[in-house]
Amino acid sequence: MKRIKIDTKHLGDIWRLPCITKAYKAEGKTYLVFEQGAQRIRLTDGDCVVQTSAGEWYTELTTDSHRFNARIPAIINKIR
Repeated sequence: MKRIKIDTKHLGDIWRLPCITKAYKAEGKTYLVFEQGAQRIRLTDGDCVVQTSAGEWYTELTTDSHRFNARIPAIINKIR
């Protein structure tokens, strides 16, 4: 198992991961977009990306990132 903690001061290695598709800055912070299948999650400093021994990727989020990402489906449904 491979566990990578997000540190946006050192993006080089993180950016090479196949599950990281975008990076952007907002509110004075750098954010990364994790995509795996239909799943899309915003990551920032302190979050982790983990690769299992089977080659699958998943995330471990800080409390703030978890709260933000949990709101997304409700916002999308509201827009529709």
